[in-house]
This record gives sequence, structure tokens and C-alpha cells, in this order.
Amino acid sequence: NASIKQTRERLESLKKAKEAGTKETENQFCKVVENTEIMRLQLIFDGKPEPEVRDILKSNGFKWAPSQSAWQRQLTNNARYALKRVMEELEKLEAAE
Repeated sequence: NASIKQTRERLESLKKAKEAGTKETENQFCKVVENTEIMRLQLIFDGKPEPEVRDILKSNGFKWAPSQSAWQRQLTNNARYALKRVMEELEKLEAAE
């Protein structure tokens, strides 16, 4: 019964996320897409990011997806938190330059 309840709750949360739709925002570094269609948080850069930027992305769980031309990870609350950390680190990196 607990497993059934957990599965129903998971389906309900996925349904709500899909209904919310895809959200796009842009900042000085990249375009951020909360793609509910494929349940991914995507970062789209103009061109290839510098090695330091790629290291920051990788250390926060983002992977390069050639099929999407984006750095992405599964769309969860942890992904949103990782996005916040990435942006903070990119700002520090930019300030150091």
C-alpha cells in the first residue's frame, strides 16, 4: 500500500510539473530552460563554455547533451539548488577575471 501511495504521489507531482509548462529565463551567462516536456533543467550557452565553466557545471551534476545542445540534469528541486550554486560560482569566476 505504501508503494502504491508513493507512486500515485509521484505521478501527481509529475502531472503538476507538466501542467506548469516550460519556463525560460536568460542571464548574463546563458539561457536557463526548465523543460517540463523531458523533465530536464537545461543551460544553453552561446558557443562552447570555457574549461573552468565546464568544470563548474560538471561538479554540480550537469552533463552535456549533444542531442539538446545544452548542459542539463534532471528537473528536481536539487537541480534548481545546483543552478543557484552554478550561478554564484560563475559570478565569482567573472569577478576574478
